[in-house]
Amino acid sequence: MTGETVSLFAYPNGRPKTDYGSVHAKMVREAGFKAAVSTAWGGAGPAVDFFQIPRMLPWDTSPVMFAGRLMRTYREQQVDVA
Repeated sequence: MTGETVSLFAYPNGRPKTDYGSVHAKMVREAGFKAAVSTAWGGAGPAVDFFQIPRMLPWDTSPVMFAGRLMRTYREQQVDVA
């Protein structure tokens, strides 16, 4: 429709082990996508599976709440790396 290659995939609903599993991630990879996002909450660290990238909702009731969410995601990502 756009004349461009679609290289990224978003799982419908996207809850790991509920809405999709490892077999589906394999199907996405084999279909030629470069990466896929889930609706699992979190930030993507260095060891992230490119076919199950977690996300963080970008909306909050205030800028302070959004900043808090960013800090929490960053802190949890650092813990996962260690």
